[in-house]
Amino acid sequence: MEIKKQFYKNSVSGKHFYNFIDERDDTTRMGYLFGENKIFYFNFPQEATTYLNSKYNDSENKFENDTILIGIQRLWISQEKISSSLTKSILLSPVSTIGSCRVICNIYKKINSAYFLLHKYDSTITKKGYLGNTNDELMGKSLFTLMKVTDSISSLNISLSDLGEKLNFNRVKVLPKIITDEKMNEGFYLTYADFLNNTPVFIPFEFKESKKGQYLKLFENKNDDSIYTTKSWGFCKNGFAYVRLENDFSQLRRYQNTFDLFITEPVNVKYNKLAKSFWAGFSIANTLSGPFPELAVLDIPVKRVYNTILWTGVYKMDTGTGEIY
Repeated sequence: MEIKKQFYKNSVSGKHFYNFIDERDDTTRMGYLFGENKIFYFNFPQEATTYLNSKYNDSENKFENDTILIGIQRLWISQEKISSSLTKSILLSPVSTIGSCRVICNIYKKINSAYFLLHKYDSTITKKGYLGNTNDELMGKSLFTLMKVTDSISSLNISLSDLGEKLNFNRVKVLPKIITDEKMNEGFYLTYADFLNNTPVFIPFEFKESKKGQYLKLFENKNDDSIYTTKSWGFCKNGFAYVRLENDFSQLRRYQNTFDLFITEPVNVKYNKLAKSFWAGFSIANTLSGPFPELAVLDIPVKRVYNTILWTGVYKMDTGTGEIY
C-alpha cells in the first residue's frame, strides 16, 4: 500500500526530525484482506521504517539535534463483517465490511544524546467499505493522526523530570519459550502462562477436525475432564498449538515472533428475509405491469429477522498481552 500525499505532506510542522524504528513482533506484514477464498497481506513498497522515514522527513529537514523517535509496536489493518442497514440489505447485500487500522507506538524525545519516553500512543481508526478500496486511506489517516499528535506533544516545553524511561538501544527483548524452544511440547495449556512457557499438562488425547465440527476426547477418564476439554486455554497436538475460542479451537500459525489464527465466526444479519420479501413484492409489481401495488408492500413482514452467516477472518495474537486482534 502507498501513503497518499495529502496524508503526509502537511501532517508535520517541519520543526523536528523524525526517526522510525520497528519494535513489532512481526515485521513482515501490516494486515490482511480476505476475499474470494484468498488472503492478501498488506505491506509498504519498502521496508516499513525506511518508507516512513522517507515520507515524514524531506531533504531540507535536518533538525537532527531535535529528533523525535517513534517506536512502532503495532501497525495493523484488519476487516470485520457486520449486518447491513435496511436500505443496503434491500439494494445490495445483508453483510457490510468495516476496516480498522490499529496503531500503537512509543514516542521518544531526544535530550542531548539520549532518548526518553515522551508518550505511549494507542489509536484505532475505522472506515466502512471494502478494505481493498479503503486500506490506503485508513493507513494514511491513522499515520496522519499519529504525526499530528506527536508533533503537538513534542513541541511542548517539557523538562527531563517529566519524561519517562530512557531508551536503551542495546536492550534485548525477552521472548517467551514458546517462541525460542526448538519444538512445542504436546498436551493441554491450562493457562496462557502455560502456553508462553511451553509447559502443557501432558495427557494422551485425540483431536480431529472435519466438516461436521471438532472432536476432542481424553484417552483415559479423569475426575473432571472439563478442565482439559472445555476449560483449558488451548492445547498442542502433533507439533501444532491451538487456542480456545468459546467452544472451538483455532490453530496458531507462527510468523516471526507472533502467531496468526483463522477464525470462523457468526454474523447476526438483520433484515435478510425482509430484503428477500421486498424483492418478492417488487417481482409482483412487475408482474402486474403497473405502479407498485399496495398489496405487495403490505405483504412484507415488518419485524426484524435475524439469520446467521459464517465467515472466516485472519487474526493475530499479541504474545506480550495475549490479545487477539
